[in-house]
Amino acid sequence: MSIQYTKQTQPRRVGKSLFTAIAIFFASIVAVVGGANVQQANAAAMTGFTQVSVGNSFTCAVKSDGTVWCWGLNTSGQLGDGTTTLRNRPVQVSGLSGVTRVESSEGYSCALKSDGTVWCWGSNGFGQLGNGTTTNANTPVQVSSLTGVTQIATGYGHVCAVKSDGAVLCWGWNVMMNLGTGTTANATTPIAPTGLTSATQVTAGAYGACVLLTDTTVRCWGAGGSGQLGNGGTTYQTSTKTQPSALTGVSGLSNAKGQHTCAIMADKTIKCWGYNDHGQVGNNASANQLTPTLITTISDIENISSNNHTTLQSKPTVRHGVGGGLARINLAMEVTQTNLCQPRCQMFLELFKSRRGTPIRALYSLIRPSNAGGETNRVN
Repeated sequence: MSIQYTKQTQPRRVGKSLFTAIAIFFASIVAVVGGANVQQANAAAMTGFTQVSVGNSFTCAVKSDGTVWCWGLNTSGQLGDGTTTLRNRPVQVSGLSGVTRVESSEGYSCALKSDGTVWCWGSNGFGQLGNGTTTNANTPVQVSSLTGVTQIATGYGHVCAVKSDGAVLCWGWNVMMNLGTGTTANATTPIAPTGLTSATQVTAGAYGACVLLTDTTVRCWGAGGSGQLGNGGTTYQTSTKTQPSALTGVSGLSNAKGQHTCAIMADKTIKCWGYNDHGQVGNNASANQLTPTLITTISDIENISSNNHTTLQSKPTVRHGVGGGLARINLAMEVTQTNLCQPRCQMFLELFKSRRGTPIRALYSLIRPSNAGGETNRVN
């Protein structure tokens, strides 16, 4: 049986079908354009980076416009976007501009602005945000009474900064004398390590710090049980500013995040010392290196970065190959960084050895942030 359309009904049905087709067509365009806009926005967020720093399960990076973008784990607000929501693409850190460098660590980050101020966000159980509290912050807070800063470095739970006059200030976790003040009390605002002047650079390891002075020598303090002080000894902890043995003519220090440090020499060779369980010192061995040793297999080094089990160097040819925008990149992004649970476990062992007889619960309380919740509260 066939269906016959009259002149009155046929145009009406054709017009309705045409209208439906047009609606579907424009809806498709809107969907495509909308999707393209989302893709373009995501692509825009992934370009223009000039420096990046890798924390524990999250990453932050500075863009050429001075903004900061982060992605990854966000249980303590370490992405700085006002939430504690995990992000698998970069999100902009709220209210932060004019940034020249960002440093990320164990659940928190700090940013240095072009005006010489420092802003931090994320986990704050040790006072590492430097704002006088131990409350986590999911947006940046300004470090109290700190201006004129030229460089910053983040450790496990402490931060150090160099000022334009050569002064050094540190704050945060201090149980291993990380802050160099002669005590083991944490500091929620910046305080000055004793006996230091004329610093040009600071690097904060897991449990201590080293500074480069204007005379091209280095001073270190904090935990030394694995040779981190570089003086040939294995002192568990000290606030004394120790000079690594026979180390002069230094032009730069590694961005240390673990328990070993490397120095770039004036002739662009490198010397390293400290914890060496995975060969991270680079001397074809796995025993801890108690004094600086020359790494003979590489030279012409301009930049160096290290985390707990890895060291990476940047040569001029490599820098040019990846583009000038990556010249000051934190090279830890180039590897899968060992989870910072390892420093936490090592830290516990250091405390156990140096404080025999202390109840286990009391030792654990020294490495556990005072605030509850979040990734940083777990010792795995």
